Amino acid sequence: MTKYEEIAAAIRERIRSGSYPPNQLMPNQTEFVEEFNVSRMTIKKALNLLMNEGLINSQRGSGTRVMSPALWGNSTDCLQKFEYEKLQLSEEQFDLLNISILDFEVQFPDKETQQQLGISREQPVYYLERFSR
Repeated sequence: MTKYEEIAAAIRERIRSGSYPPNQLMPNQTEFVEEFNVSRMTIKKALNLLMNEGLINSQRGSGTRVMSPALWGNSTDCLQKFEYEKLQLSEEQFDLLNISILDFEVQFPDKETQQQLGISREQPVYYLERFSR
């Protein structure tokens, strides 16, 4: 495991344990640099990993915040649960559908998506790509 993955794992555990509560500011990059004794680039890579997982949101000038737990999860189990609940199927019925999750990300919407959904640029949205057989 690389150093930035180790740091991401440590921060991820703090988020999941509640040490960094949802919607609260996290320590800034400089504080993480001092705590983990690594370069700022290593911290940025760790935080980017957590952003891609949908655990945190970072905006220049506003800091880094923990996302709501409703937005957490980049795991297949979480996505499969979302899929069969959305389709109002039992887990057994869902398994018969044989749906595969190809890609999942939390993204920030472009102008067109903002208008379609009536949301602001700061509100993250799910990008979900799936395949049914």
